[in-house]
Amino acid sequence: MKRLHLLLYLFLFSFASNAVIAQGGTYASALVSSNVPSTMQPGQKVRVRLVVRNTGTRLWTHSGTAYSFRLGAGDGVANQGGVRNDFFWSNFKDGGHMTVGQTHNGRAFMGHDVAGNQTHTFEFDITAPPTPGNYNFSARMVHELVTWFGASIRIPVTVSGASNLNASVAIVSAPASILSGQTARVTVRVANTGTEAWSHTGANRVRLGATSTNRFYMSNFSFGGQAGTTNARANMNRSIPPGGVITFSFDIRASGTFSLFQLLSLRMIKGTSTWFGQAAARRILVRRLKSATVNISPVPAINELKVSLEKGSLTKGSQLTLRNMAGMIVQSVKVSEATEQQKLDTSNLKPGIYFLTVQNGKEVTTKRIKVQ
Repeated sequence: MKRLHLLLYLFLFSFASNAVIAQGGTYASALVSSNVPSTMQPGQKVRVRLVVRNTGTRLWTHSGTAYSFRLGAGDGVANQGGVRNDFFWSNFKDGGHMTVGQTHNGRAFMGHDVAGNQTHTFEFDITAPPTPGNYNFSARMVHELVTWFGASIRIPVTVSGASNLNASVAIVSAPASILSGQTARVTVRVANTGTEAWSHTGANRVRLGATSTNRFYMSNFSFGGQAGTTNARANMNRSIPPGGVITFSFDIRASGTFSLFQLLSLRMIKGTSTWFGQAAARRILVRRLKSATVNISPVPAINELKVSLEKGSLTKGSQLTLRNMAGMIVQSVKVSEATEQQKLDTSNLKPGIYFLTVQNGKEVTTKRIKVQ
């Protein structure tokens, strides 16, 4: 009789245990609701909310970097979301991560522990791929470093419509005036105001370009680029999603020879020929240095060369440099005090053509002379 009671107890215990497992088991989850849209535009970003219920018996813990319970992006592996997720996740309400340039291996963290039959609301942004097509939002619950579990979440999304390229370009800092031949630093802030994400790599990469009306030589870009005037291009160092902002900096050099306003003109370009957004332009005064006339005597020089300025004196610190035809310095004199005239000894020089450079303050003048 006691053996019969024992067998009956074991049967009832086994039935109860199987009933719990049938209802969900230790690890189990179900999607209660979501607002993931069925259609999106290329590069569009939307805020999504997914309510997930713990239908198992195990407590979902949210604290700690390891062994926490999270919502994981589908990796395309059978037990990891089933199908690969195609949407970039960002701006998580309770924290999370996803590597830029990838749409898998992402995680949305929880903000509190979730016991059996309780729910958690995951909230974050998703960004659609830049190319129209049929895609999947894919996710599944994961106990980090232990197991993936519960119902796989797969929501088909159609990305359609023409991509919208648009940009706001603002020249943040640039000189009001610049000397001819002088270099100055420029800073430009650009915002992606369209719905298409900008790629910084590949044949269709997006860059900041100099337009056909630009008159300044651009170089020394903060993220690399192509130096030039109308063909100058400034690279980006990362992809920029809709709503994203990037700041460029580079040098400009004035090449004009007269005192006049010249145009710095910039616009965004995709690939090699698709310009988009409004151009940003800045008129900058280019000033030419007014050099005093340098008088040299005697001509040709025999034993001595006298150098003087038509107006004013050679200021203290002025430099006189004499080079031969090969460009080698054969004599250099630094003026120790202001003077009307400076003498150079040419008695030991071989007869021939030389070049004399006079630097008086910011003014630089080069003269061709003959020594005999």
